[in-house]
Amino acid sequence: MFFELPYWSKLKLRHNLDVMHVEKNVFDTLVGPILDIEGKTKDTIKARLDLERMGIRRGSWMNRDSDKARRDLAFFSMKPNDKKEFLQFVSSVKFPDRYASNIARCVNVDGDVETAFNRPQRNNDGGMRNEKLSVFAQSARPFGDPGRGESFSRNDMEVAHWFVLNNCDEIMAYLDEHEEMMKREHPSHLVAWKHRELFPQWFLDYVNKLKSSNSPTYSDELYNLAFGPIRAELFSGCGGESTDIDFYGKLTTVVQLLYKD
Repeated sequence: MFFELPYWSKLKLRHNLDVMHVEKNVFDTLVGPILDIEGKTKDTIKARLDLERMGIRRGSWMNRDSDKARRDLAFFSMKPNDKKEFLQFVSSVKFPDRYASNIARCVNVDGDVETAFNRPQRNNDGGMRNEKLSVFAQSARPFGDPGRGESFSRNDMEVAHWFVLNNCDEIMAYLDEHEEMMKREHPSHLVAWKHRELFPQWFLDYVNKLKSSNSPTYSDELYNLAFGPIRAELFSGCGGESTDIDFYGKLTTVVQLLYKD
């Protein structure tokens, strides 16, 4: 597998692997889905919709009931009782002195199951907010004084807003509907570009129609998201609840998009 990587033949030390991070990545990739840990599992709503769009693994598609859809527990994920039994075993494991950290401190099987994966981080100042949309529910605390986004152009704002829209699970159905519309109206080589260019305004118009018709699916948060960010603030860093990602580079600026409240 390694020799299929384009850069592998150019490495002077092919055996110089960071074993600690390789083990951690493999462990996270396996344990996250098996325990169905929120924020760690790869078995997300977006992944389920991708399977359905590709027409594969029908047993893993979203379970649709009239106008609602839900993500059932995957066949490879532990049920609550199995998960609790597993964590009880993990908390009882004893290692020789200095062989491993005290794993028992990372597991709490009394009441709600708490692990090192989902417990609040030390720099978390309030946990998840109560907003209904996942993109507005994330809690983060920027570092330093905010810099106004004068250097953040209108095009930069549109690109950032498009990223937010594509990472909001609650509007995936709207994205899919618009993409199908673009496939019917435009040649295949223009679909992605037209979808990217036209969706934000189409989404705003759609939400306005929901509002005018008093649709139960309308919410102020949905409108604020469709309206788009009103300004950007730039910071040197931030802390709070986060998901571990692979990032190879130097983080120079954190952009905070401010939407209507």
